[in-house]
Amino acid sequence: MKALNFTILFLWMTNFIFDQNYEDLFGSESTQWNITIGNLWGIDMTEHRIVGDTIVNGFSYKVIDGYGGEFRGFLRKDSLNQKAWYRNNQNDNEYLIMDLSLELEDSLYIGGIWNGEHKFYKVDSIYVKDNRKHIQFNFPLHFMDNEKFTLIEGVVSNIGFRYQDNDYINSFPTILLCAYKNDEKIYGERQCIISSTEN
Repeated sequence: MKALNFTILFLWMTNFIFDQNYEDLFGSESTQWNITIGNLWGIDMTEHRIVGDTIVNGFSYKVIDGYGGEFRGFLRKDSLNQKAWYRNNQNDNEYLIMDLSLELEDSLYIGGIWNGEHKFYKVDSIYVKDNRKHIQFNFPLHFMDNEKFTLIEGVVSNIGFRYQDNDYINSFPTILLCAYKNDEKIYGERQCIISSTEN
């Protein structure tokens, strides 16, 4: 009997671990990310919102706007909310931007035009904060007081969803200021709205 109970417990735990469903990246009614943008003229902020749905190459994507309503690209996720991908409006490249299945010492390729060292960065810690899984990498971000690059369940990352992008407009590093779902703030201790400032 004990062996049967142990087997049932083992199967349940295995099923739970491998079929874990994470917090949805998208709100049921609305989703918004407030992200810094920058260039030689200084630093400003843009709001990226989901504005629709579309199918590209057989995959279901959310359509994203930003920069005053300009169409910016597409986001999609898997059914477990474990992985997410981004495509910009410039080309057909798709970038993996979230993978919550990563474990310690696993790595994620981080490119993007803002990053001078395109390479794989290793996971150095995994923790839960605000009931969300955080996966932190050995990649201190100098523009964020060396806060490490972190994937955040239900949010994306601490620098937003465009960090793999090689679009020229993203040549300066971005910082995720705040994230909202269904008009409720779910992420952000920084000021959510900034106006243009000089470098």
